[in-house]
Amino acid sequence: MRNKKLLIILFLGFLIVLAFLSLDFVAPRLGFNSGMQMARTVAGNYLDSDASLAEEIRILIDESDLNHLKQKRNKAIERGMLFVDPDSYVPAKVLAGDDTLMGEIRLKGHMLDHVKGDKWSYRIKLKDGFRFDRMKRFSLQHPGTRNYVHEWVFHQLLRREGIIALNYKFITLKINENDLGLYAVEEHFAEELLLSNNRPRGALVRFSPELYWKGREVRDIDGYSVWEEYSNYQCAFVEPYDRGRVFKDTTLLKNFGKINKKLTDFRKGKLKTSDVFDVEKMAKYHAIIDLLGGHHSLDWSDVKYYFNDSTGKIEPVGYESFSVHKTVKLCGMFNFVNDPVAGNELHKLIFSDPDFFAVYIKKVKEVIDPNYLDGFFADIEEDLTQNLTILNAEFPYKQFDASAYYRNQSIISKYLDIPQGMHGYFSKVDSLGIELGLGSINTLPIEIVGIEIDGKYQDINPIIMPSKEINKLTRYERYFTPLKNKIRKRFVQGSEIVLHWRLLGADEVKQTELFSSHYTYSPEERLAESFNHEMETSDSTNLEVVFFEAGTHVINKPLHIAGRKNVRFSQGTELFFVGEGKLIVECPLYLMGTEESPIRIKSDNNGNKRLDIKLEDNERVIMDHVVFDTKGGGCIQNGGSFVLTNSIVSSDSKLDFKNAIVKMDNVLFTECRSSAVQFAGCELVLNQIGQSNCKEHILDVNSSSVLFKSALKSEDSQELVSQVSGQLITEGDCERFCNYSESVLASTVDAK
Repeated sequence: MRNKKLLIILFLGFLIVLAFLSLDFVAPRLGFNSGMQMARTVAGNYLDSDASLAEEIRILIDESDLNHLKQKRNKAIERGMLFVDPDSYVPAKVLAGDDTLMGEIRLKGHMLDHVKGDKWSYRIKLKDGFRFDRMKRFSLQHPGTRNYVHEWVFHQLLRREGIIALNYKFITLKINENDLGLYAVEEHFAEELLLSNNRPRGALVRFSPELYWKGREVRDIDGYSVWEEYSNYQCAFVEPYDRGRVFKDTTLLKNFGKINKKLTDFRKGKLKTSDVFDVEKMAKYHAIIDLLGGHHSLDWSDVKYYFNDSTGKIEPVGYESFSVHKTVKLCGMFNFVNDPVAGNELHKLIFSDPDFFAVYIKKVKEVIDPNYLDGFFADIEEDLTQNLTILNAEFPYKQFDASAYYRNQSIISKYLDIPQGMHGYFSKVDSLGIELGLGSINTLPIEIVGIEIDGKYQDINPIIMPSKEINKLTRYERYFTPLKNKIRKRFVQGSEIVLHWRLLGADEVKQTELFSSHYTYSPEERLAESFNHEMETSDSTNLEVVFFEAGTHVINKPLHIAGRKNVRFSQGTELFFVGEGKLIVECPLYLMGTEESPIRIKSDNNGNKRLDIKLEDNERVIMDHVVFDTKGGGCIQNGGSFVLTNSIVSSDSKLDFKNAIVKMDNVLFTECRSSAVQFAGCELVLNQIGQSNCKEHILDVNSSSVLFKSALKSEDSQELVSQVSGQLITEGDCERFCNYSESVLASTVDAK
């Protein structure tokens, strides 16, 4: 008998040891360090739980309608994804306290986690006159769908900062007599959301994701890899939530028209972030996303917006953070670029506005201050404790660890602590200032604010360097800044040059010494830097965009465009100068026509210069499929870079370039009675240059470096280039189209 008892004790001991070993195996998967920690936490949570604190909701559905929902669920399991069909809703009664609310119910959520097990996700739509906790539309879903209490914390953070937040709470749910336990209630997007957030009436919108999910079905469910564009952000249109209400209400429809127009102009690059969005709220929203590691909510198919008629600005609406996760990136990383319009990526468009980015960094610094979280958790302590008490009744194994938020603060601070602003070389110093070759090396943009030569410092007009491209070699650009005489005269070969810079939006100024070696650009390198393939449709997003839409624009007097702007011509535009008309541009200029719809620049018989362009060295003009027909007028450009491709210069039009970097490719000159282009102090690359019915040479070159690569085929060998001084390098048989002086011949021979 004694042996039998001993065997039982040993067996029970073995089971206990096995149980603890099993806990040690399971514990890390649930976020615990050990089985013992898990056992203590689960026991403590369960003892502190009380599901009775949660409000109970009971939904009554006819058996036939409930079977209809089951069929929808089974079909989703079979297909691998849930889709909303016209017959998805069925009638339902919602019993909440003493209220009986009439409405409709359907399954919700595209992915199968919403319909697995017994806790399916539902969308409730109440009829007019019925509201649950001031909500007309809301979702019911497993608390784990949004990571338990952490989604509630997310919305509390937003609400504390005055950002539109959803009503989010935990309840117990019964459907008919079936007790489904704890559920999360998540408010959906309707007018009532704005009322609870103290906002004026307006439309809540998104980029329609309907075709995005259709594309997911083709790829993920049907298993076909097909080329399609319809499912991308670039094709998605802006649509309002609660369409029936919006389109029937004059006020809401007008509000929707405003937000649609602003978002459309923003996506086209006509407006920048600070023109369209409430910068303070938008910046703080993204800072909170960084703090929580909740970047899932930034997918274009998930973002939600609201237009506030009182402020005239668009605001973000909080949704689906799935936090808290370890912060592995920042919203602004790699998103400040020189040309977001070319890539048409939503977040590059948002973050490439320096005014917005500077505020964003300030907000990030606010949320990583330890006092920020200390104050927040003190404010929500009572409500947080109650929610945890409710959740522990069914999910005692889910621990809440506030240290995860503080951990993210520490991680973010490391991202912001940039050790070096850029790599840079000295290029040259002239009578006006200094030219530098600088390359971006950071995930975030930096701002150069000063320069120091051999210990003598001066402030400079800030130079903003964009984020580096992911996994690309550092790209060096030329930057020029004026110098005061005292500092310029101090410079000698070998002088120590130090740049003073800071993270864009930060206060702390750091220093980077330039490489002591002298960095020299050859004409070909300088042109390659200005006109590589990636930059040919470049557009500086630091600038306000001025559009000339398709159609004829008559200019009969001087029109001056200057400042932090960017001028763009749509395909099919015709610019017609008459009388004293002249367009003076002191900012980047882009004329992008097509073969079918070229851009035409025309004039009457007055032979004045028509397009007068003055640029800084790092600014550029790009023209493609342009026809000049200006009868003696044309274009003059001083400084900067210029590219002309697939174009025609006719009828004695004149192009005049000084101190510029120029590329011409596939350009035909026709009906020109004298030289059509004059260059002075320029660096040129000429490719596929041709003429038709011209009386003499086309290009008149002085004090310039020329690389002449090829000429268009022609029945004659009409002289194309007349070179007075400088350097000329020809390829193939291009030399036969050139007439150059002995000094050019000598430098050309040396170069070869």
